[in-house]
Amino acid sequence: MKNTLLIESLDLIGQGVAKTQSGHAKKPTMCFTPKTLPGETVEVSTVKERKNIIHAKLEKVIEASALREEPSCPHFNECPSCHYLHTSYYNELNIKQEALSKELGFLYQKKQLLAPTIQVTPSPTRDHYRNRVQLHYRHKYLGYINSQTDQVLEVPQCQVIRPELQADIDKLYQKEWTKEHTGKGHVELYWKEGETHINWNQPYSAGGFSQVNDAVNQVMCERINQELDNAAPATLLDFFSGTGNLSNDYHERSQCKRLMADISPYKHSNYLQINLYDDDAMERYTRRFGKENIDTLLIDPPRSGFPKLADWLAKLKPKHLIYVSCNPRSLAQDIKSIDARGSKFTVKHIELFDMFPGTYHFESLVSIQFKKHGK
Repeated sequence: MKNTLLIESLDLIGQGVAKTQSGHAKKPTMCFTPKTLPGETVEVSTVKERKNIIHAKLEKVIEASALREEPSCPHFNECPSCHYLHTSYYNELNIKQEALSKELGFLYQKKQLLAPTIQVTPSPTRDHYRNRVQLHYRHKYLGYINSQTDQVLEVPQCQVIRPELQADIDKLYQKEWTKEHTGKGHVELYWKEGETHINWNQPYSAGGFSQVNDAVNQVMCERINQELDNAAPATLLDFFSGTGNLSNDYHERSQCKRLMADISPYKHSNYLQINLYDDDAMERYTRRFGKENIDTLLIDPPRSGFPKLADWLAKLKPKHLIYVSCNPRSLAQDIKSIDARGSKFTVKHIELFDMFPGTYHFESLVSIQFKKHGK
């Protein structure tokens, strides 16, 4: 079914939001359409529908926004992976800043909290930045999966992949791999230390996790170094540390003692291999590091956030928290949980790092100084 709609706003994942009244429904139906912009009149077709919610596909722009541009990627109109290539990079950054500001808006409403202006760090390039890409295959088709249609879209000219990976992408689209790999699966390519690595049907980042945008990751690490310099911790605890991407530089040039914890195995004298979401995680941590006084806690959790953060803060009682997040919603929920427990704190710095230009994803940093910990 096709509808003509006026796009009113964008949601957190870059979809245009419109309202439409159908039949005798008491509430308007909310329609979500990717690749659209506020103020546009568009024709859409329904992909999925449930009570009062429609997920739609853009069929035609009837009246375009003045901010609409021709996308640089030939796959964009059908591809599920990029979301903002139909507008300028300047506007994309504004959209992301607004999304983060909306999620952290409660900080500005709390008199005891001092939330500074959100600083935005753009990517030096909007395309050809990804050093890692995962492509899914189904039979002879290879590309990205569209979650709405559950189909694979082939992307031989994907514009976000680093140039160093293109030759191997070209080889994959010659389909020689179909002789060894059948049915369903995935392949991951990543550029590391001057060479391409290829893994078939292995867990994501099987060769070791790294941020996909080297240039922005470097700036983010430098900013974390500045925050750590300001905090000057005697003991730093790095949760979800991986191999220490965020804290290595500071640790190497300071006298700070560093403790690390993450689920992946890593050989380091002060490293605890642990799933921090397990119910017994705090008990296991205490057995290993229980006598350590923690000055600063640095965390970089998965998209789900760290729901037990308030419990850990009540136990550790650090003076500072540096929270790096790839999901502004879970970031906001975790900070709200700290406030709900009665902790008194000041937000010293908020920054958005555009690690994933062209998409709705980004990294955020919130630096917090505690005045008093809640229970």
